[in-house]
Amino acid sequence: VTLLEALPTFLGALDEAVAREAAKQFGKQGLTIHLGVDIGNIEATAKGVSIAYKDKDGAEQKLVADRLIVSIGRVPNTDNLGLDAVGLAADARGFIPVDDQCRTPVAGIYAIGDVVRGPMLAHKAE
Repeated sequence: VTLLEALPTFLGALDEAVAREAAKQFGKQGLTIHLGVDIGNIEATAKGVSIAYKDKDGAEQKLVADRLIVSIGRVPNTDNLGLDAVGLAADARGFIPVDDQCRTPVAGIYAIGDVVRGPMLAHKAE
């Protein structure tokens, strides 16, 4: 299994020591991790998929794989909340804007969890 990650760090939302240990353990299990990559062309082949990408140094690389799983993140579920009915508007990515105390621009309305910017983690949503 090969992981192509656009970010320069692995599991960036976690503590650095935890992320480093996770990468080490995944490596022992056969996972190859390439950080800071820029995915280019993806082509279906007779045996799977061919992925052209630039590595962290900008060198052109190619990965041939049986399967490709794309995970580009999650999006907030704010489309049908009726934000406009209370005078709120989501930003371009669908998040509700808040300040450092979770206050929205509308007095008396607060927002937390997966509808505000930041890592989408289970404990954050509670």
